Amino acid sequence: MEKCRLCGRKLKKRNQHYGSGCILKCYSILEIDVDDVKNKEKFMNRQVYLMNKKFILNAKAKIELTDRVLALKLLNKIDINYYDKYRKQVQENIDNINVYSKYSLNSIQLKDVFTIYKYYNKFIDILKNNYKEIIFSNVTQNIVWDALNFGLSKYYNNKKYLEGITQQLQYVFWKGAVVLLQTIGFSVSAELLNHAISEKPSNLMIDNGFIIESIKKDETFRKKIKNILIKNKEKNQISITEIISFNSGDLQASIHNATIHVEWIKQNNNWYLKIEIIDEYDFTDLKELQEYIDSKIKGFILSTANNAAMLSTSCGVLNTYSLKIKFDYEVGE
Repeated sequence: MEKCRLCGRKLKKRNQHYGSGCILKCYSILEIDVDDVKNKEKFMNRQVYLMNKKFILNAKAKIELTDRVLALKLLNKIDINYYDKYRKQVQENIDNINVYSKYSLNSIQLKDVFTIYKYYNKFIDILKNNYKEIIFSNVTQNIVWDALNFGLSKYYNNKKYLEGITQQLQYVFWKGAVVLLQTIGFSVSAELLNHAISEKPSNLMIDNGFIIESIKKDETFRKKIKNILIKNKEKNQISITEIISFNSGDLQASIHNATIHVEWIKQNNNWYLKIEIIDEYDFTDLKELQEYIDSKIKGFILSTANNAAMLSTSCGVLNTYSLKIKFDYEVGE
């Protein structure tokens, strides 16, 4: 049984290549007026044949020409550079269609282009809105969940050309997460995650700014420094390296387990410390958010965090990098 070339559903009639609803969508894609004709598909094929000045084509060649022209029209509506190579392939298909064509067109199928196009439109709809307005939207969450399942499915693995739109949907997901983290006051987490979704992010070195101020005010950090000083109070100069695990809030979500290197000189009953905190930002700490944010936020970020991180890393949307934070710190007796 023949399947609709646009949506992939089975067709009831023989010698039919598009369902009744899809044929109207095809007219819209081609920007052809829907004439009151008995055989809309045949009329559509003829219009495409005339528009492309492909003369002396047999019926089968006209069907293939319409298929390829529809695919190219849709691809041209998808403003993602990833699909340039497919646009080129489909254009070559069109150029090569003639009365002698063998119809073994080794390129992206129309139904797959239509799937990408639908996801792209959802993506554009999201971008038209402010992230803060859509961040708790059920529609947005459903699109993200749908995209994750879509991207992780066997179908995706067998159809690499779906990767481009999946990358864009993943970018929306994580960009939304950045805004969400800012909204709930997790500014450090937002800053580090935002760097991770940069294209080929460099290793990050921080020597001033609000992240350092957040660390200085953190109770875990202060206790760590106090314990180090107590253990070494008789020494005037020292260099020591330990592990620091922030146990609450924003820093736990962003710099959960890190290496802290401390050097100091004691002068006039004051300790002058040089602090260096080193971490590999790899998103495993994102799950730590679960204890600190409400159910709506968990629904957006955490219910799909593992799948999202897996897919986004494989797509090159979410990138690991080395983090180094350096600052001076003074402690008096």
